[in-house]
Amino acid sequence: MAVQFDRTVLNIIQNIDFEPVYGTPVEARSATASFGWATSPVDGEKISIGEIEYTIVAALVDDGSPYEVVVGATDAETGSNLENAINGKAQTPAVFGKDTLPNPAVTAKYADGALVVTAKVAGEEANSIKVSGDFGTWAKATLTGGIDGTVGVAGEGRYDDMHVYLNVAKSTKSISNWKKLTLTDIVET
Repeated sequence: MAVQFDRTVLNIIQNIDFEPVYGTPVEARSATASFGWATSPVDGEKISIGEIEYTIVAALVDDGSPYEVVVGATDAETGSNLENAINGKAQTPAVFGKDTLPNPAVTAKYADGALVVTAKVAGEEANSIKVSGDFGTWAKATLTGGIDGTVGVAGEGRYDDMHVYLNVAKSTKSISNWKKLTLTDIVET
């Protein structure tokens, strides 16, 4: 099977002095944290993510205060309410207080009994985002697993023993635009 490049890659290759550097580029990765609880939270308990503290309430009074989150009838419902509050996704009826803004640092997904938060910006810096809570348990006290990507300019190349990598657009610590070509995919014609 012959390898075909799209027009963008071909234009970049034709317009540069291609001198690849030995080494595999690192893809940027977002930090994450997982929060789980064994017993349902009660009115007044809190969970903090970065600079935002969410307070569990039995019900919203007069549209609630910012970052109040209604405890659900089940843990899954509570998890879904927290997910919606963290992501700023309005629900009817309301499950979090009026004027609650999306968390500026993370997004959230509740599934399989755990609330998983993921840094909005990839890279090691997000490993310093603190998390805590009155109920349940965070796996760690901060998000973990964030990795800085290899920085490069459009058209930059790298290679290792089995691959050639081409940076098709500027790559930063948090945005990776490296494309990989496996050398065994190349055939001589």
